Amino acid sequence: MDYRSNYTSRLLRCIVMLLFLIGTASAGYAQNKYKKSAVIKEIRSNMKGKAYGKVLDNVNNAMRQFPEFATIDPEYYYYSVQANQALALDEEKKMYLNQKADTLKYFNYIYTIFTDGLRCDSLSNIPDERGRVVNHYHKPIASMFAANIGKLPAGVKFTFLKKDYTRAYNYADMFIQLTSDSTAYQLNAPSATDVSMMSAFAVLSAYAQRNYSRAIQYIDAALSENTRREQLLEIACRCYDQMGDTVRLEECLRDGVDHYATNYFFLSLVKLYNDQRRYTDVLTLTNKMLQIDSRNRDLWFIRGKEEAYLEREDDALQSFTTATEIMMDDAESYSAIGNIYLNMSRRAYEQQQGLSGKPLQNKKTELHNLYLKSKAAFESARQHRPQDTALWLAGLKELYFKLNMGKELKTLENIK
Repeated sequence: MDYRSNYTSRLLRCIVMLLFLIGTASAGYAQNKYKKSAVIKEIRSNMKGKAYGKVLDNVNNAMRQFPEFATIDPEYYYYSVQANQALALDEEKKMYLNQKADTLKYFNYIYTIFTDGLRCDSLSNIPDERGRVVNHYHKPIASMFAANIGKLPAGVKFTFLKKDYTRAYNYADMFIQLTSDSTAYQLNAPSATDVSMMSAFAVLSAYAQRNYSRAIQYIDAALSENTRREQLLEIACRCYDQMGDTVRLEECLRDGVDHYATNYFFLSLVKLYNDQRRYTDVLTLTNKMLQIDSRNRDLWFIRGKEEAYLEREDDALQSFTTATEIMMDDAESYSAIGNIYLNMSRRAYEQQQGLSGKPLQNKKTELHNLYLKSKAAFESARQHRPQDTALWLAGLKELYFKLNMGKELKTLENIK
């Protein structure tokens, strides 16, 4: 009996507590019930008192507490635009009077005029329940846009120099987007120089953040700026490479090769073609470069590699030999020569099968000469790059064995 009594007592206390909590929540909800007139009244009071920071607090609080109402109401965005405009003018006044101004805040005010102005205008263009569009804000917003659009490029440059690449991109993007259709807000059409410059800053800012898709969004317009064209073209190539767009990558690399005789564009295009096994294209490209710089060792080495890939061994030998004539200690070219002669010797060895008499003797003489030529090349590679055993060790071991050079072979046993 006592157990039932205690249980009933505890249950009644729980029910009372639950009813109390529900009542408290209901009272809180009633206190926080959305009343636009009260919020707007406070905003207007703060606007009248020039307390523009409080106006922004009012707007932000309304959107945070009542998002289902405030975030879709253009009036709040319009008050935000007005407050930001006033705060920006205050900072401009400080600049004019050589007083301490907050430049970053200033450009944030300018940028917010555009973001919230666009939102206000967009919401105001939604038809009402009768299908009518009554937009009272478009003209004043357009007027404020016209007064402030020319300030965005300065904001782009300022934030970019501060390495604030997110803001630099956002400001540049806003300028480009608005001026691309300047008639929407009756803005003066920007000069081609301004568009290309802002596009360049947008590309550089996005690339600095490794946002490759954003970086290439404005690359075509940016490339019209000649002062940074080579740098921007290289960025475009790197972006397309990261994105796996080999078609656009090839186009940009070829542009770079045609206009700028730098290693990046040439070597990157060589790699792209080699990855695709387009050895003839690499050879054509290299021959074109050799017409400009015939004493470039690297070009002759690349030419030799491509000729070797195409199994044009005699041509490859000539190219690698030319490379060693230009650079006497070219261990890599000597190693390549050694490998070509070694491959030739292996084929010559197989060709001995079925031969007899003088033909066999001639083939053995040819084979021995190939061994000697290959050995000499590998030994040159060893002489000039003794620490890089991958260039010569395996080849010399095979050749010393085939030439019965036991003493020399023994000296290689402990080399790794």
